[in-house]
Amino acid sequence: MFRGLLIVRRILQRLAGRRAELSFGLRVGWGVGLVLVAATTGAVGETEAERGYRLLRSKAYLPADFDQETWSQLWTVWEEPLREKARLADAATRRQMAYDRYAG
Repeated sequence: MFRGLLIVRRILQRLAGRRAELSFGLRVGWGVGLVLVAATTGAVGETEAERGYRLLRSKAYLPADFDQETWSQLWTVWEEPLREKARLADAATRRQMAYDRYAG
């Protein structure tokens, strides 16, 4: 966030020279927008790659493809012997097997 605040400060300093040209509402809008950008830039010391990886792992960009019923039956299309192992397992173990296979 500190890096984002520095960016906002630089932009506001550049706009300060053109203050007479900008209407009050436009300045307030820019200020609010820049503060929001600064607030969403990520943790202190986080590189762009780390931020990108964190967002890919934590933010839903699309709705889920599978509902719970589909997810629960997914093991039935696995290749043998994994399918047999899943068939003999309880639901919680099958769920963990699916997470290990697809999300791990």
